[in-house]
Amino acid sequence: MKKGLLALLALACLLLTGCQYISLPVGEEHAAPYLSVAGQVAEAMAGGDFEAARTSFDQNLLDSVTAQTLEDIWLQLQLQYGPYEGTVSSTATWQGGMRTYSLLGFARGNVYLQLVFEDEGVVGGIWFGPDPSSQGQELAAPDDVEETAGVLKVEEGVELPYALTRPKGLQPGEKTPVVVLVHGSGSSDKNESIGAVSPFADIAWGLARRGVSCLRYDKRTFVYGAEYTQQQIQDMTVEEEVIRDALAFIQEAGSLEEASCVVLVGHSLGGMLAPRIADESGELAGLACLAGSPRQLWEISLDQNLQALGNPQTLPAELEAELEKAKDIQGLDAEDTLFGMGAAYVQDLDLHPAQASLDRLNLPIAIFQGGEDFQVGEKDYAAWEQALQSYAGRSEFHYYPELNHLFVAGTTKEEGLYGYLKPAAVDEALLDDLAAFVLSCAS
Repeated sequence: MKKGLLALLALACLLLTGCQYISLPVGEEHAAPYLSVAGQVAEAMAGGDFEAARTSFDQNLLDSVTAQTLEDIWLQLQLQYGPYEGTVSSTATWQGGMRTYSLLGFARGNVYLQLVFEDEGVVGGIWFGPDPSSQGQELAAPDDVEETAGVLKVEEGVELPYALTRPKGLQPGEKTPVVVLVHGSGSSDKNESIGAVSPFADIAWGLARRGVSCLRYDKRTFVYGAEYTQQQIQDMTVEEEVIRDALAFIQEAGSLEEASCVVLVGHSLGGMLAPRIADESGELAGLACLAGSPRQLWEISLDQNLQALGNPQTLPAELEAELEKAKDIQGLDAEDTLFGMGAAYVQDLDLHPAQASLDRLNLPIAIFQGGEDFQVGEKDYAAWEQALQSYAGRSEFHYYPELNHLFVAGTTKEEGLYGYLKPAAVDEALLDDLAAFVLSCAS
């Protein structure tokens, strides 16, 4: 949910830069000791020994890149690209000094590890960066559902790949509800892959087994994020990040021959925005909010920061400063940030509270919350109960004490993001309840 927490998937670039040199290949014998060091760094990180990974660093690099820094980067890599599978290749070149390039293989793409050497065995710079040619992973649908792929033109210059999952054996003319899945924060593929978990694929396949079709798509920031300028990022709101694309896929879902109705299922940020999307669409038969919240995103970010700090009695000065800015969100300057989010982003959210949308809606709404969710918690579940007290439509609440933010079991709040590195699938009880709600919207 929090920008920079669930969405902390931007890689840290730790490169000592300098003059540009011509890159010259290096013979195997000369390259061997440098490639050996590169292999040791990668092996140590993969094994979780981040102090050992720093053994070859010079003093400047030791001072700037701690073991904790390397651990954080390695976690981010696994969250974005999936489990580590081994080194694909390693090369060495001379560019005014020796450099090695190790291509590290992860389940959903490869990442370059570049080391800059000050001398044989002495590393003066380290950098991680994606291999664009290898990014992405298509998951094969199970045999008991039917799935087709396509691309939807959302607007001029924006085309998003999607997957449409249907119940097995759906006959021409047979009707079924169609769910549109809307992602949480950050750059997400159509499966909302994070670490070793792909919750949107699990949900789509689980719903299809229960008689519901489902549309899921690559998020705009996943497809085009690398092309954004700094100004575009600064000016972005959820309208560009989430809502336009959700509305386009709701319209696409409604045009399908089998669609008896369309139901929005939003996760995390998508769950927070679900009432606003429903309000703007006018074409939905219901909405489900998975680990969402009617509170403002900056409030959730504050709680997450406090939780990470052990809920101190006295607020750190940095948080005090952010709270002071939150008193006048509309007065923020364009270049300001609030809890790491751009001014335009938080100002837009401030102008569109969930309660305002809920007051205009009369659709069935279902709230789903996991008890082991360390990102969106009991306070948010209670906020939904309060927000829906006088709701005009039907509402229902589902609480799962043993499920986390991704609605899988087997992790605890204390594990935090490391829990997402465990291979797991969305809980069957959640899928049963979600399917029952969606089918009830069609009746």
